[in-house]
Amino acid sequence: MLSQTEIKHYDFWEKVIEQLYLRKTARTEFMACVIGDWLWDINPGGNGLEAKEISETWGGVGKYHEWLLKTLDQKKKVLELMGKYFDNHKSEIMDLLDGEDIEYISDFSAEIYYEKLAGTVF
Repeated sequence: MLSQTEIKHYDFWEKVIEQLYLRKTARTEFMACVIGDWLWDINPGGNGLEAKEISETWGGVGKYHEWLLKTLDQKKKVLELMGKYFDNHKSEIMDLLDGEDIEYISDFSAEIYYEKLAGTVF
């Protein structure tokens, strides 16, 4: 069961994702997909993050909740850094897309998140 803090965090970033999808550009689609990958990765409701992982990574549930709340204040920074990443790697991302509809960015966004962005943007 998710705590109120976890629900607040998840709902906040889900709204950001929805707003990005509405813009329907490759840049905003990329940003929405990567935020979705991150959200899935760090939320207990996503990939089944367990208390042990929370304790090892954040030093306990209290610190994890503090970190979750901090990310809410970092929205602008996160979006700016992700936008810069897209701008600097647009040709590579578009090559991966290979002429497909932008919704296919989700096919490779997790790979970019894990290999390039985890620990840098978030």
